[in-house]
Amino acid sequence: MSKFKYRLGLYGGKTARLGLKLLKRQGTYLPGVISAKLDPNYLKNIPKPNRMIAITGTNGKTTTSNLILDILSAKDPNIANNNFGSNTGAGIITTMTDNLTLSGKKKSELATLELDERWLPKVFRQVHPELLIVTNLYQDSYKRNAHTDFIKDVINGGLPKSTKLILNGDDLISAQIGEGNERVFFSIAPLEGEEERRDSRLKDIRYCPKCHTELEWDFVRYHHIGQAHCPSCGFRNPEAKYIVRKVDYAAKKLFVEESGKLLELPLILGTTEAIYNQLAAYSALREFGLSHQELNKAMANLDIVSSRYTATKASNRNIYLSVAKRYNPIANSRAFDMVKKHPGNKILILGNDDNDPSRYHENIAWFYDADFEYLKDPSIKQVVFHSWRYNDLMVRALMAGVPEEKIHALDDYKQVASLIDLNGDGDIFILHDIQDASRFQAEFIRDELVKRLEASK
Repeated sequence: MSKFKYRLGLYGGKTARLGLKLLKRQGTYLPGVISAKLDPNYLKNIPKPNRMIAITGTNGKTTTSNLILDILSAKDPNIANNNFGSNTGAGIITTMTDNLTLSGKKKSELATLELDERWLPKVFRQVHPELLIVTNLYQDSYKRNAHTDFIKDVINGGLPKSTKLILNGDDLISAQIGEGNERVFFSIAPLEGEEERRDSRLKDIRYCPKCHTELEWDFVRYHHIGQAHCPSCGFRNPEAKYIVRKVDYAAKKLFVEESGKLLELPLILGTTEAIYNQLAAYSALREFGLSHQELNKAMANLDIVSSRYTATKASNRNIYLSVAKRYNPIANSRAFDMVKKHPGNKILILGNDDNDPSRYHENIAWFYDADFEYLKDPSIKQVVFHSWRYNDLMVRALMAGVPEEKIHALDDYKQVASLIDLNGDGDIFILHDIQDASRFQAEFIRDELVKRLEASK
């Protein structure tokens, strides 16, 4: 190890971080790039926390990571994390640099690291977490993560043997990861009164990965999430250690079976996807050494971060902002299904586009993998698309059977609020991307709607 190069990387990264903070920018990517440029072995050489939890997966990794960070922060307020920064290799380097004083001493021996699936093997060459959570694996952006088997193999190729895996037992794809590692599975059992969702357009696993016989599905929660078995070789879902057996939505409680006992937890958010995220965080932290009593108390005070989900009351209506990642057919399908299942009438606004036209060249085939058919439900009174691709979205909705008279499509988000019919009843859902620009547009639309609603009192 070259101490000179390492010091250059450390001080170069810290200087860049300080400069970006003075410019009021997050600055979680560039400092890591600079550190790695000054010392190519920087991530290998830098002192790391003794206990680290890494989180990856197609959907839910940010929410799961935030839940874990919030709980562990009560034990160590200085815990290293990249929860509001880059989840690439450069972002991990910046996180490790932030965890050091100018003299090079560690501030914390704990870390939570959210990781992009494609970056995992590169980071794990130098960083060996105690636990890795894989929330799920779905078809994602066509440019990077369109094939789940490819992503599964990428993750498998970078796993340290010492890392314990926390895996979704209801996802037959991610449940195959790390067969040589110690593994713990979590699951949500079919719940009382729960309806199956067998009408999804996309199912990322249909045939047995062992003998290639078509799988028989015992329960389909949505897409390929559920319970299945191979009638030929017996391949099936793994046995889970942590199982949600019951959800009491009225009392905001869920009940987890663990070692034969049914334990109560507060329900943070009532969507199925949110329950999976909460269960993933709970399972990981139990394996990390926290007791059920500690987690029960900690989760009573938690919320989903506002960048993922917010609710605003205006006049007699609720306005919800919720993430639906662009390019991701599963994320959008789940959001559409959430809106459809919401009680009463409602209005949906979708604006999760890439707002830079010079960069907008993504294949739009994902429109036809997403379940736009859910939007033809009679309880959804208006559907509004604001996007560079508004004509394509209009065509997709019409092909899905959405009545033309309830569709509005335009490329100017500032005009969206004026198109909303506020004479009826029901809540309003604004779906946006994870990027700041998309969230800003969603917040602008919400604020304009609040003004209209307050003025109509």
